[in-house]
Amino acid sequence: MTNYVALEDVAQINPRPRKCIDEMQEVSFLPMASVSANGFVAFEEKRILKEVKKGFTPFRRGDFIIAKITPCFENGKAALTCNLENEIGYGSTEFHVVRPDEDKLDRKYLYYLLWNKQFRFFGKKEMRGAAGQKRITTDYLKGYKIPLPPLEEQKRIAAILDKADAVRRKRQQAIDLTDQLLRSVFLDMFGDPVTNPKSLEVVKMSDIGQIITGNTPSRKSPEYYGSNIEWIKSGNINTPYHYLTQAEECLSEQGAQVGRTVPRNSILVTCIAGSKDCIGNIAIADREVAFNQQINAIVPNEKILTLFLYAQLAFNKKLVQKASTKSMKGMVSKSKFSDIEVLLPPIKDQKKYADCFLKALSKIEAMKMAMNNCNNLFNSLTQQAFKGELIKQAKAA
Repeated sequence: MTNYVALEDVAQINPRPRKCIDEMQEVSFLPMASVSANGFVAFEEKRILKEVKKGFTPFRRGDFIIAKITPCFENGKAALTCNLENEIGYGSTEFHVVRPDEDKLDRKYLYYLLWNKQFRFFGKKEMRGAAGQKRITTDYLKGYKIPLPPLEEQKRIAAILDKADAVRRKRQQAIDLTDQLLRSVFLDMFGDPVTNPKSLEVVKMSDIGQIITGNTPSRKSPEYYGSNIEWIKSGNINTPYHYLTQAEECLSEQGAQVGRTVPRNSILVTCIAGSKDCIGNIAIADREVAFNQQINAIVPNEKILTLFLYAQLAFNKKLVQKASTKSMKGMVSKSKFSDIEVLLPPIKDQKKYADCFLKALSKIEAMKMAMNNCNNLFNSLTQQAFKGELIKQAKAA
């Protein structure tokens, strides 16, 4: 029978940094944006230790880091730091650090324990803090119970999950390449919207559509919540998908009347977030929806095509992020959002790009269906692994 232990019994949670004599040495630095929701470090920056030793999260090469703030935690931002160029690392204050005791806990096994849907599902329920600032606490991580088979069995489990994960990553790479192609075509046709090298017409967002900020119907009136219309939150936007994901909560007919709704083909943008990296995340509504106050939406008018505007904002998040407040909690107000300037090329050129986007989108959606099948298989294997069933099946085979 598998033994269960508290995570703090086999790992250090947010360990203190070593004392370093050379404050001018180079260290690796990981902002939140550098950690992918697909579970790896996408890039690292170089900093001088003296610049980051105060006010940032310390870690060492090989530690596991995981986002603690919403929605980055729910989105799966976590990674092992085994491939950093420097032994010493620092990063966003919104990371938790877990350093396994190598005599008791395999680091790859730890990775799969904490980077999976089940952990995020239960962790989300234990988050603390105000809306938009909820976090996984250190105490929750310390007390989290994990299955702890013998070390050799942990390594065998991790090896099996590695193989399944490799298939998923290949699928994701194909999707990413298609997205990169769409970005390249956009830049080739229209140039960078920030520098506008083709001298295209520039307009404010308020000139090309109706701007609407979402809201939250009073929780004191339960009759506002029901099953009439989906109520979108930033978690439905901050995903790899071009379209909104299914909302967990819905409003009633009464709730829809006091809420804010937008029609199909509107564009929803995350404009309030605990992490600035989430500001500017974007998705298209393929049905009528309601949405909360962390989101600004635009209902495009006849001057601009939805797919063209979506691509312009999606491939250039800095257009929105530049309008954000400079505080720790990023925010783009309705007025600031309305004043964001975007390119407005001739409608025939917009249509040409939109047609290209649609063709690529059909391929992307097919690849994402295959990716979902891989995800379901991986999640099933993960659950079997941590119940002790995966090794039994492998031995029986």
